[in-house]
Amino acid sequence: MATLNNFALGRGVGVLSITSQSPNASTGVLTAGTAKSILGQFKTWKMTQSNSVEDVSATSARAKNNMILDSGTRVEISGILFAADNGTTTNPAAPMVNAYDYISVACTRAGLSVTIYGVVLEYTEEVKDKGSVPFTLSLGEIDINGTNPAFA
Repeated sequence: MATLNNFALGRGVGVLSITSQSPNASTGVLTAGTAKSILGQFKTWKMTQSNSVEDVSATSARAKNNMILDSGTRVEISGILFAADNGTTTNPAAPMVNAYDYISVACTRAGLSVTIYGVVLEYTEEVKDKGSVPFTLSLGEIDINGTNPAFA
């Protein structure tokens, strides 16, 4: 009997969920809402880790001397809206980004997991005359415990 490679079955992603986060006004502690799975709807998961740099060199120097000012992570999830039986679309992201500024994203792929806490940078839906109706959610990392998120 033939067996498909794990990455041929959803690219090894076993969990992909988003959770609203409400900060306490006086302490800043985040309180999690209810996690919503978007595993069956997503098309792409993109996590970009980048550095902000500044050229710190003498005016007479020809070569740049880029110094890291800070590091950060951006997450972008795109997916397809599904139609429910009553004709509405099922999309947990839209109501969440309309009600909350902070969201966490949990992803497990090939047995490795990461959770990223972020501020909503952008949310878009594209309605076309034909084909699927895609959505894209972009989050910018917020500093939780002073570390950059990574799969572990």
